[in-house]
Amino acid sequence: MVVSVDESKIRPLGDNLLVEALEEDTTLDSGIVIPDNVKQFGVQFLVVACGPRVSEDVRVGDHIMVDWDLEEGTVQLIPDPTNPSREFFVLPESAVVGVFD
Repeated sequence: MVVSVDESKIRPLGDNLLVEALEEDTTLDSGIVIPDNVKQFGVQFLVVACGPRVSEDVRVGDHIMVDWDLEEGTVQLIPDPTNPSREFFVLPESAVVGVFD
């Protein structure tokens, strides 16, 4: 699957995933506001496209949890210049630690 981000088209290769960071609620039920500098990239992501060697455990449309404790350069940030609030990442399948039901 090829996904259009702005004017470019991205197709992940190998065991890589293209994911979109999902907007998270920054206010807890108790009323405590989580500041932006506390959150790194977020916890929940939407799988937008999968490379050809990604296992069947992860599918397009899944909401996943990612382990950010990876080697530097393993995860690539792809900002959407037309919409700064949208962020896409290319990351290896090994970074996925869970799939939300």
